[in-house]
Amino acid sequence: MSTSAGVRIRAGDAERETVAEQLREAHAHGRLRFDELDARLGSAYGATYLDELPALVADLPEPPAAGRPPVPWRPPTRVAPLVLLALVASLLLIATGHPPFPLFWVGVWLLVRRRSGWFRAPAAGGPARTG
Repeated sequence: MSTSAGVRIRAGDAERETVAEQLREAHAHGRLRFDELDARLGSAYGATYLDELPALVADLPEPPAAGRPPVPWRPPTRVAPLVLLALVASLLLIATGHPPFPLFWVGVWLLVRRRSGWFRAPAAGGPARTG
């Protein structure tokens, strides 16, 4: 990389490390053999100017854009039917003249169980949690 006046810009540690990380990723994905990785890392860490670095990764695919990883899909929890059941039971208790207060404790119990992971789907390949 050169400025319009033809002056070369010196490479810093951060630029060298960025290129080195791209090279390590390419090696991890099988795009570079170890001897190629070693030679390119030596060139990256030995680079004095910025215009020497792009040639080291020019034949490699672009790194993925930085950002949050995609959220894995989770099946819906079993809480919604239980909440609906508690609501219907509350309405029935109120309609018959009984206080629905005991259902409050059922709601607290469901909330605690939900936060403890009882309703979560098991991890792929992991054992199911039964509570």
